[in-house]
Amino acid sequence: AAFAGGDWLAPRRAPNRAILLRKIASAGYGRIIASGNYVPANLHFANSPAARRKGLQRKSHRICISKSEELERKARSPHRGDAPEDGRFPISMDCSDRLRGHGMRSHQILGEKMFLQQVFNGLAQGSTYALIAVGFALIIGTLRLVTFCHGEIFMLGAYVAFTVVSRWQGPLLAAFLVAFLASALIGALVEFVAFRLLRKASHLSSLLVTIGFATVFLNAAQLIWGAQTQSFPTNIDSAFEFMGIRFTFIQIVVYAVTLVILVMLHLLLNKTKLGRAIRATALDHEAAFVMGVDVNKIYSVTFALGSALGGLAGVLVGLYYNAVYPIMGGMMGLKAFSACILGGLTSIPGAVVAGFFLGEIENLAVAYIDSGFRHVFSFMILIFFLIFRPRGLFGRKDSVR
Repeated sequence: AAFAGGDWLAPRRAPNRAILLRKIASAGYGRIIASGNYVPANLHFANSPAARRKGLQRKSHRICISKSEELERKARSPHRGDAPEDGRFPISMDCSDRLRGHGMRSHQILGEKMFLQQVFNGLAQGSTYALIAVGFALIIGTLRLVTFCHGEIFMLGAYVAFTVVSRWQGPLLAAFLVAFLASALIGALVEFVAFRLLRKASHLSSLLVTIGFATVFLNAAQLIWGAQTQSFPTNIDSAFEFMGIRFTFIQIVVYAVTLVILVMLHLLLNKTKLGRAIRATALDHEAAFVMGVDVNKIYSVTFALGSALGGLAGVLVGLYYNAVYPIMGGMMGLKAFSACILGGLTSIPGAVVAGFFLGEIENLAVAYIDSGFRHVFSFMILIFFLIFRPRGLFGRKDSVR
């Protein structure tokens, strides 16, 4: 038998129908509505595991659901003048008609709301991926080198904001600003040690140094803040509903901060002298140097800016999940690097699109398949793109070389 909601509808041709109805009526909870011509007005059923074990779950006794408010009212008050003298109500709608008429529409509406809910949750998750991936794209596009401590800078930004809010009792805006500046300074330090001092060394040397920085940052966080997960204090944990979709104010903060940062970054790169210098260095650093651009300064500023974006993403993740912990940057760094590759490695618009795409894929996989496949789909997509489209969604062919 199938059960849902609170009303049972017995079929008109079920075997041993009278015995089934007596069993249901014996417990005295709720009500039953039959799909035959008449049903006793004072008949009740039990919505309990004991009653269901007595035979309500036999496949031969197919039971459907009635959501008719009129029938519910009559079942609760069968003696208010609407019931016939024999105490029975005529039922004209068949079981299959009820499923087609109400149940299917209800499930369809619930399914659509669930899908939209997961889409908006994916936008929040994708916002963090997009910010970190944009930082990767800036660094790789300008320096033509890869850093593997970006995830740990993401983690340090979250911890700096956590310290400002929890220990210094500062406002959330101050936490964002301090995390931005601290992440930028850490990024400038990494660029100076791992890249500027090793400018004439092989690329492998710089890569190994960034891995060493990642280990140092991880252990430093464990020594300073502890290895356990800590709750990110916030006063904006309320929520509201709009058109049946639930939004939290933290989600709105994530959307707003991501949008503002991406717009400001676009204006910086396209409308300012510094932005033109960054784009010129990324295009051809030797020609930019000949034209008077301080390439070393541009490298430092770009690395600091990319690291600051990662630190802000760490603050957003700490707020969104209400948790910070030392190893939170490992998987996020890999996901952001995957989004950067999917978008085109050096393409900032591609990094944004790929970040949102991965966020949506992960949330839909968790909702409709299994939470264990959350990371699987992201890296399967990465493998697919590396095989069939190595330059990514928006990448140029020369970026592959």
